[in-house]
Amino acid sequence: MNLEKRFAAIARTIFFSEFSFPGTRFKAKSGHEYELADHVVWIDNLLIALQLKERQPNLPGTGDPWFENKVLKKATRQVRDTLAFLRQHDEIEIENQSGHRFHLIPANISREFMVVVYDEPQSGLYRARPNHHVSRTAGLIHCLHASDFIDVCRTLITPAEIADYLDFRGAIIRANEFLSERAILGQFLLGATAELPTEHNVAAFLRFRSERSRFDIRWFFQELSKVIHTTRLGDERSYYEILKEYAMLDRFDLEQFRLRIRTVEHNLTSSALQRPFRMINQRGTCFMWVAIPKALFEKRLILLQNFTGLAKYDGHVDRCVGMAFTKRSDGLIEFDCCYMEGKWRHDPEVEEMLNQDNPFRPLHIKPKPGYLLDL
Repeated sequence: MNLEKRFAAIARTIFFSEFSFPGTRFKAKSGHEYELADHVVWIDNLLIALQLKERQPNLPGTGDPWFENKVLKKATRQVRDTLAFLRQHDEIEIENQSGHRFHLIPANISREFMVVVYDEPQSGLYRARPNHHVSRTAGLIHCLHASDFIDVCRTLITPAEIADYLDFRGAIIRANEFLSERAILGQFLLGATAELPTEHNVAAFLRFRSERSRFDIRWFFQELSKVIHTTRLGDERSYYEILKEYAMLDRFDLEQFRLRIRTVEHNLTSSALQRPFRMINQRGTCFMWVAIPKALFEKRLILLQNFTGLAKYDGHVDRCVGMAFTKRSDGLIEFDCCYMEGKWRHDPEVEEMLNQDNPFRPLHIKPKPGYLLDL
């Protein structure tokens, strides 16, 4: 399997097909057609442009300028061009792996990363490759071997953590352009942001304990499009707004997410309406879960909408995802979602109602733990 196909599979799994845009050709208003990087990951305000370069095994051996010409020159120029296109165009229409077309508005992107992923056959003689390239026009461009990029994805798993890692990586690799990826990953897992980068941090990477079962619920998100049966104005893509909020959760958020789902499902055994659970992440999105008794099945959507609106207001946030779980007469669980977005504004009537009878469990600030490392 070539690099492009391997990367497409990784993108579907890690970044979701809804937010992965391969072969990103677009037509400008002038009628001219342009091409962005080989693959673009775009989730809300996050954009990662990836250029892929693969060396064929029949090329000359060590000593030829393949890496300098194809990676440091050509590939970095292509991602520079991508950045230039984003600066020059107000709107770019691109198609994702699910076959849906969207209008990318560069002005809405606040976090962007330029990455070159390359692959070359193993050689008997080891050659250290630079882990980045600095451009006068585009700034820092990350350079990763394909096996290293796979290590990053397998270790961090979530798009939010990979974006945080690229932020961290960009801050430390200028001090050592030949620092290995496992050393960078190890330092990130240690949370050692103020330390000088060193190869000794490879040991931390090798001690990392994933414990994926505690937080990995990608199966839930990947099935979301199949279980949604009521969409806004008949738009089959309306679930993207909900999915993007899930996609931007890190493993610590996801672990809390999973625990709350289990608790809410347990509450379905009660015949009384229980107080909903909430969580507000660092991104500023509120999540609300509620178990609705079977007797209120017909009113579940009204209750979900009301609770979601109240949770958004009480949390003083601009976005809220509400989830309702209801036991059906056939014993199965009905799952409904609601998404609300809009600038928070003070409402005296809602304020008074919440002061008199707040339906939610109290919120507590909980510091995020570090990554698990074996002693």
